[in-house]
Amino acid sequence: MFMKQMKFLLVALMAVVMSVSVTSCMNGDDNTIVQRSDFVRVVQDFPVYFKNMAGEKLIPASAIAQASETMALIYYQYDRATVAENANSVTITLLAEPSYIKENDVATAPYLTANAPVMTLEPSTAYGAVRGGFFDKNTILLPVAYKIKMYEKEEDMKAELNRHSFELDYDSETGFKDGVLTLRLKHNAQVIESGSGDGQTVERKDNTYEYKAFNLLNVLRLLPSTPTKVSIVIDQNENNDKFGEDNVKDATFSYDYLFKE
Repeated sequence: MFMKQMKFLLVALMAVVMSVSVTSCMNGDDNTIVQRSDFVRVVQDFPVYFKNMAGEKLIPASAIAQASETMALIYYQYDRATVAENANSVTITLLAEPSYIKENDVATAPYLTANAPVMTLEPSTAYGAVRGGFFDKNTILLPVAYKIKMYEKEEDMKAELNRHSFELDYDSETGFKDGVLTLRLKHNAQVIESGSGDGQTVERKDNTYEYKAFNLLNVLRLLPSTPTKVSIVIDQNENNDKFGEDNVKDATFSYDYLFKE
């Protein structure tokens, strides 16, 4: 399988609006168990714990291993009857392994040359449209949809995902105007040889999306004023993996920047 079923469910729970956590109470007015999914920051303390967008501390009841990434999407439950009013920490039970998200700085000196398109930053699912947004004043989360080749074996699928890299770039000459910060998302994909010895490459025909986190702090420090909006430009091709001049077009996705100094 491409991903474990629980991870599919976990992502699906976030499908309507990225920045709003999904909450559900178990059946019955007297049941105090609450189930949620949240984007969180991973705090590499001992033991590891999480912080959600509101700054609340989420402490797993069972210790988890140290994580190499700074962000995650988690699905968990807790008993609200055990949480004191105005508490800033909650003990939680994870209902699935965290889906860790790599956080990269926005590049002010771009190094990645794009050779592959992005389908969209607003992928559609059976649960509704997925849209990105700000986790905090420095970090934006984007659901990036793109073309891949599907494999049955997990190790082959992991290798395919590792062939794709993404970079968010800032152009100091044209990237900030009238309060709008404009960034370009670049996608680079290593080619897959056909294996027939004829020098042909394999076309990627399958769709996927995954969350990418980008930290804007180094760019925000360069701006003469606080932006009111952040626009992300992609090389869009929703039909196939072709990156020729006739195949891609610029598409812009905008996000209000509601944070003040």
